[in-house]
Amino acid sequence: MDDPVTIRDMLNGERAFAGWLYLPPQPWTPETRGLFVKRDKDADPAADDLLPDLARTQRWGAVLEAADVEDIVCNVREQVDNPSDDLLFDAFVFYVDNDAFVDLSDCDER
Repeated sequence: MDDPVTIRDMLNGERAFAGWLYLPPQPWTPETRGLFVKRDKDADPAADDLLPDLARTQRWGAVLEAADVEDIVCNVREQVDNPSDDLLFDAFVFYVDNDAFVDLSDCDER
């Protein structure tokens, strides 16, 4: 299990992550801390028997798998060269809320 990481650092890909991303309830900011919990791919991410104390006591929930987070970042980078931290964060929240990638074809940052 890794130490908590901010959403900003996670989206900037400074380390490789694996497992399920656990976060506190929304609303989030780029500085919101979460952690990745490595679990069997077929395990129920809501089961808390193997969760670290931080996630269990603060009622953090499973949000996405690490591969989904990587896909969100890749999708944004395919649409925008050198995306800002804010754009990556907005795309992350959009994906979590809509279960879909953001379409940046009309975005000013392009």
